[in-house]
Formats: sequence, structure tokens, C-alpha cells
Amino acid sequence: MTSFEKAEIRRLPKKYRPKGGWSYFWRNLIYMIPVLGWIVLICHACSDKNINRRSYAKFGCWVLLVVVAALAAVAYLLYSGTLSIDTIVDALLKVKELLPAAE
Repeated sequence: MTSFEKAEIRRLPKKYRPKGGWSYFWRNLIYMIPVLGWIVLICHACSDKNINRRSYAKFGCWVLLVVVAALAAVAYLLYSGTLSIDTIVDALLKVKELLPAAE
């Protein structure tokens, strides 16, 4: 990064300054904590302190919502009897047969 770019970033208000890679790494680790991480995720998604952090947290909320919905759908299908463990195992075995053998 050039000195001009660094000076431009320093002139930005804190609300618009970009976050570094390590910042996203640590946020991911915090967001992975089951209940506490989800609370922090929602707080960051609603916060107005930094636009980049808020956008990243909103994305995390959507991912969490999709994962929970997918798990709920699979649980419902298993509970209702539409889907069974045997069916899943059979499908995985068929996929394994289609894969080339490792030498």
C-alpha cells in the first residue's frame, strides 16, 4: 500500500475505515461460539460504529439463518419418516462407487 493510500484511509471517518484481515479472522472465531457468538453477531449487525463490520455481520446472520433452516428441514424430514438414515447411507455409498478409486 502506498503512502498516499494510507493517508487517504487515515482521513476517512472511523465509521468508513476498512478492517484488516486479522479483524475478520477474530470475528469469525467469536461468531462461531454457539450462543455468545450469535449475540455478538446480532449486536454487530445492528451497530452503526463501522459500516464494514456491520455488513460482514449481516452476511453472517444470513448464513446462520440458512444453516438453521437447512438443519430444521432435515430434522423435519427425518422425524416425519420421509427421509431415513438408511436412505442417506445408501445414497452416500452410491456416490462413493461413482468416484474414481484412489491409487
